Amino acid sequence: MKREEFKRYIIYLGIGIFVITLVSVFIGRYPKPPWMPLSLLRTDNLARQLVLNLRLPRILVALLLGHGAICCGYSSANGLPESSG
Repeated sequence: MKREEFKRYIIYLGIGIFVITLVSVFIGRYPKPPWMPLSLLRTDNLARQLVLNLRLPRILVALLLGHGAICCGYSSANGLPESSG
């Protein structure tokens, strides 16, 4: 894989993760399945609290755990770099 193709691949993956994260904030059972309109966040206090206190923290923790698993898998497959000190 050429360097330019790899950069494009990484950019597409980043955009995909961003879009999936953004969409997952609005998917759920409240107020009606499966989608919560954006305008509801401005008017409904319960919907706002649900997103800020429940959905968003869970999504951020899932992203952090996923990135941690990627780092652990990469370091165990390739080994840790040796220190020069």
